[in-house]
Amino acid sequence: LVQLLQTGFVLTDKNTDADHHRGNDRKAARIVAALICQHKLTLAEAFERVREDSFFQQKASGLLEKLEAVAELAAINAKTDESVLGDLVRDGGAIYVQSGIDEEVERVAQRLILIRVIQIASSRDRLRTVPRIVCVIADEVRFQMSRPLLNVLSAGRDKSIRALLAFQSMVDLRAAECDIKPDVIEGIVLENTPVKHIY
Repeated sequence: LVQLLQTGFVLTDKNTDADHHRGNDRKAARIVAALICQHKLTLAEAFERVREDSFFQQKASGLLEKLEAVAELAAINAKTDESVLGDLVRDGGAIYVQSGIDEEVERVAQRLILIRVIQIASSRDRLRTVPRIVCVIADEVRFQMSRPLLNVLSAGRDKSIRALLAFQSMVDLRAAECDIKPDVIEGIVLENTPVKHIY
């Protein structure tokens, strides 16, 4: 859960002066993860518990802002059986996450769901069985590009995770709205997509 929050909310260091503050945000993510696990909370419920806390307000405002935004999404805060994603990975099925191109909070939710699916797929026994293939489809990838999605491309094969990416042009791909350099995105996509369909 800590990894889910830190990666989903993009709290990793970026070699800038802001890295100092991200350390506090990562610490806050560990606190939130512990709260969620201990009390079986949704992200919205966890936000309500920490929103008035002085540490979060003064030293981890970045995480607090992101948590507040995601807390407003009813779909990601639904109280459901925690094995729903696990059942879909094991038995097959589909999850469709729709978002607007300008909705950052919805993209964060997509990233959180993607990371959780990757975690579940990665934890499967790949030595004694051949796991069901998990296919991630990212349409208009410019708006969904993230480190977890690039990791699916470069390291997902041995975990039986595949990705299908759709984008308008190479210029569109290079204009992906994320914190990754365009050359890196283009290189990973081109090197790790052996089947390309162009029309």
